[in-house]
Amino acid sequence: MAELIQDEYVAGLRRGNLAEDLLWYVQDCIQSNNEPSRRPEKYRAPSFAWTSVDRSIVDSVWGPRPDKLLLSVDDVVIESAGSDTTGAVKGGYIQTTACFKQFTLRSISLEGQKCWLLQNGKEDLMQSGEYPTRLVSLDVDRIDCDNCNAQGSLFYIPARVSSSQDTEELIDTYLLLEHIREAEYSRIGIAIVQYVSYNNAMMAARRDESLVSCLSYKAERHLYTFRIN
Repeated sequence: MAELIQDEYVAGLRRGNLAEDLLWYVQDCIQSNNEPSRRPEKYRAPSFAWTSVDRSIVDSVWGPRPDKLLLSVDDVVIESAGSDTTGAVKGGYIQTTACFKQFTLRSISLEGQKCWLLQNGKEDLMQSGEYPTRLVSLDVDRIDCDNCNAQGSLFYIPARVSSSQDTEELIDTYLLLEHIREAEYSRIGIAIVQYVSYNNAMMAARRDESLVSCLSYKAERHLYTFRIN
């Protein structure tokens, strides 16, 4: 596989394009048989890889290629289950440096479909006419919002920038994470932002940002180094 793609194989992603390849999404949280998407009970891949989810359609985020990425992949560790580095894995993580913010999540029903809202406490961070929740795509919808919100375990990373229609820079994609243990997080989905006006709310300072669990924190640039497993 590595020879075929002319790159290092990382649990289904490409090492040379890993920061951008992290921004895949699951279409409507379903599989091809219309069953809900799920992470298998037996470990198969790190959460940052699309191979970790039984799903229908997985792709990179829609729209033009980004003007720049806001997260860097500093290190990759993949523990193969055997001698084949493109086969099954039994563990792994990426170490990344990025800015990230705490958020809360709530579900609502929209036209009979379960959808999601990102919030800062009780304030909605994104609105888009009648369909605010179409901008949030979870990998699986089995998440205990009340418990996660109470523990303060949900965070998002501003991931990429593109030029908006009014030529201002738009942070258009955010990677959604759940805190698992000290300095380690698990991917839970992505959020798509369509308007520059949302960025101010998304990137507003939170209290006690320096207390976030991480390997290191650069206060002058609000950058954290941590792992996604």
